[in-house]
Amino acid sequence: MTLGWLQKSANGYLVLLIFTGWLLYALWLFNGGPYGAVAGISDGPLLEETFAYSQSLAQQKLEALGDQGRSTYRQFQVFDGIGAVLMAAAFTLVLAFVFKKGLWASRSYMRVLILIPVLAGLMELAENSLLFSMASKFPGEISILAAVGGPITSAKLIIGFASMITVVICVGTFGISTLVSRIRN
Repeated sequence: MTLGWLQKSANGYLVLLIFTGWLLYALWLFNGGPYGAVAGISDGPLLEETFAYSQSLAQQKLEALGDQGRSTYRQFQVFDGIGAVLMAAAFTLVLAFVFKKGLWASRSYMRVLILIPVLAGLMELAENSLLFSMASKFPGEISILAAVGGPITSAKLIIGFASMITVVICVGTFGISTLVSRIRN
């Protein structure tokens, strides 16, 4: 299931580099980057943090941001999209690495788990595109975008959480099995 090029790429140094890069980027984005500016003027959680938001809630949130806030919000969507690509790459490489090193070697069907972070990244990019479009069109008609955006955000939240849990379980299982193997030898 794992593509040959992905297995070859999934060496320890590259995995560490991409994962650390994503982590540092996320720390910047959500602590010092545009997220903080948007969250500071937002009335409660942002749309991407709201499960199954409605069209009216999207309208309220975008209106509350004001013109400058919507401009910053669009900027955040671009940076968040970059973060989505980095997250998908980091999590996919981590999973490819632990599978390459022998995790569940007798159960190759488990390698389909590599697709979860890819799907999470794609859902995040779809959400970013919809939110960018809504912030750009506002105060124009955003009802169709919001009607699609609420379910996309809900799916992104579920799949994103599943992606993180998958990485934690796989890395934890790999770490424990490696430790047990070394103790036995």
